[in-house]
Amino acid sequence: MTVSPSQVRTYLLAKHHLLNRDGVDAESVADDLVGLHATSNVTPYLSLFNRIKRFSPDDLNDELYRKKSLVRVRAMRGTFFLFTRRLLPIAAEATEFPPERVGKSLTHAGISVGEFEKLSKLILNCLASGPMTLPEIKRDVSRESSRSLDWKRGRRVTRRTNLGVVLQLLLVQRKVQSQPEPIKWKSIDWDGYGTRTFTRIRKVMYRQVSIPETASTNEGAKLKLAELYIKQYGPVTVHDVAWWMDESKPEVLRLLARLRDKLTNIRIPRHVDDLLLHPDDLPVLQKTREVDDCVRFLPYEDPYSKSRKNRGLMIPKASERQAYVTGNALPSVISNGKIVGTWSLAADNEKATVNVKRLAPINREIESRIFEEGHRLGAFLYGERSVTVSLSQTDRTLMGEAHPLLSRECPSRQAG
Repeated sequence: MTVSPSQVRTYLLAKHHLLNRDGVDAESVADDLVGLHATSNVTPYLSLFNRIKRFSPDDLNDELYRKKSLVRVRAMRGTFFLFTRRLLPIAAEATEFPPERVGKSLTHAGISVGEFEKLSKLILNCLASGPMTLPEIKRDVSRESSRSLDWKRGRRVTRRTNLGVVLQLLLVQRKVQSQPEPIKWKSIDWDGYGTRTFTRIRKVMYRQVSIPETASTNEGAKLKLAELYIKQYGPVTVHDVAWWMDESKPEVLRLLARLRDKLTNIRIPRHVDDLLLHPDDLPVLQKTREVDDCVRFLPYEDPYSKSRKNRGLMIPKASERQAYVTGNALPSVISNGKIVGTWSLAADNEKATVNVKRLAPINREIESRIFEEGHRLGAFLYGERSVTVSLSQTDRTLMGEAHPLLSRECPSRQAG
């Protein structure tokens, strides 16, 4: 079975709720994406803005801080994700931090097992009374237990405390959850976002995390996670699965052999490897037709742009380094599923500019859509503030002044 790259891109846009912004709510979208990327505290908000009509930052704040229906933990590739209570046990079990890696980290830091166990108990006792910041934990733990360390990374040596190292290991062991303070949307300093990728987090709270028990073994959880990834992100290669799960290729091949009845192989022209897809999704993919006017402004490390190791479907190899600096996915502009640019913000108290750096040829129709979508993003970020969208070209810069937002959505070409 052979399908075109444009079919796959449109299919994935629909699957990820990017085509028509038809996500129901934050919780359901988090499940559909097998977790929301949350390394940057604002990424989940912008990811949901692209996937849910009339999304408000208060919607996610409500899920995080009142309902507590989403939990921020380290999972695949050591990355922070927001998981629902339904998927949290599977992700936690499948990505369990091996004890030997904890031991290596302690050896590297110069912390004995006994010291680690003592500090772990002290930290967890502190958090038993409620969430605390690292400075608050340090104040509660006796000075005799705290000491400074020289942390070496290559030629660089940084000063850290033993408490900070132990706290990070408790995070990867899922005994502790880190949670930035609730975002006050109107007070965020967006100036420079896209070049430094992170907004400033004033305070991070640490709390004990309770992960519901699952009947699944580590093997069963890995199987389920691999199945979910292929179901929600396929078509993908074996290399994509191994990269996304942070497993070796032999281990992934062993897992996939047990999922044989839930996999089908497809081909894409000029693509070397076969791709894996869930059989139930094949008829939908076959009927999918390319869109020609769907533009979205994705945030840093969005699940779509960070969905696979082989990014040839989304961006030419020659341009990949400009959109994936040191492997991190910059805020990107996608047109019909292809990355055509990166974006950043410049702002003061009165006005703001959405700067788009072009990475691929863009026709007039797509330019118009970029201006429209850029202004929609600006209204979401800045409210009533004047917003300009600037699109760099090889020989000129196009400027789109703030104007009333259009309501046109990307038309669906997906059948079924």
